[in-house]
Amino acid sequence: MFRPPALPEVQLQRVERDTKLAVGYVVYYGITAVSAGAFEFKYRRQIHTQDARVIKLKQPGELHRDLKVHAPVTGWSLGLAATAIEEAAAARGLVRFGLPEAVVPRSPRLGSLGERITRGERDPLALQEALATTIDALLGHADAPMRAADADDPPAARRARALICDAWHQPLSLIDLARAAGRDRFHTLRAFRRAYGMPPYRYLTHVRIAHARRLLAQGHAPADVALAVGLYDQSQLHRHFVRIVGVPPGRYARALQ
Repeated sequence: MFRPPALPEVQLQRVERDTKLAVGYVVYYGITAVSAGAFEFKYRRQIHTQDARVIKLKQPGELHRDLKVHAPVTGWSLGLAATAIEEAAAARGLVRFGLPEAVVPRSPRLGSLGERITRGERDPLALQEALATTIDALLGHADAPMRAADADDPPAARRARALICDAWHQPLSLIDLARAAGRDRFHTLRAFRRAYGMPPYRYLTHVRIAHARRLLAQGHAPADVALAVGLYDQSQLHRHFVRIVGVPPGRYARALQ
């Protein structure tokens, strides 16, 4: 993961001939492009294919899951802080908005910033211009009002998920989720698995690790991050972080610096 010094609100990750399947909760607005290879992913309960002809879009508060790699993937994934997007949207009068599409045709404007960073551009003005171009192109795909991330999901699962997304930093029990869902524990667990492809605890862990990545990127110590995201200690953060992200939290933080 790389963060351009001139753009503190931006992160970029590059992969080369990658075959790993990723799953994660989305904290940033995401733009992913590949130059070679192809893969399938599940997003908003639908299956999509990404190859060099399209760009994948993600918005905060949702879960994405890779399903199958058709050919080793080379490309980049750009993360844009929600505040940067929302400020630009407000300036255009989009007070509430969402990204209804998961994949869109590849375009030079939407890929402007990612391509410049991967080519080694370091000039602050050039990067800031590319960021503005990219955000403007991203908002061109927005709709209003905002589409609920799980609008098509069963109500019980949706209510349980909403509690996780609101209270991810607090201790949560299956009883808490069942109360929010308005169903018993067993119905809630079954509905959640069907809707999101994993049990609530695993989903909650992905949400917490996503926020841990954000806090580590801001310079917070791993021990402090563990407690801030609702984990017991640094060892639990380390274990989940390595499983989901692939590297220890300390190494992840140092790479961003």
